[in-house]
Amino acid sequence: MRHAILPSLLLALALVPAAARAEQKIGYVDLQRALNEVEEGKTAKALLQKDFAEKQKQLDSKKVEFE
Repeated sequence: MRHAILPSLLLALALVPAAARAEQKIGYVDLQRALNEVEEGKTAKALLQKDFAEKQKQLDSKKVEFE
């Protein structure tokens, strides 16, 4: 079964015009850059830092209680 699929796939790829294949675009998102430079990223980062600080404060107080 596998052997029948491969030649069909290769034939289909050969029939696709080169111009159509050239129009494909692949990109990526640099999440670190987005967090640091885009306004929404800056806002999200600030919110995460605020939440982290609150949780850290709670953990520190629980640690003091435990000790």
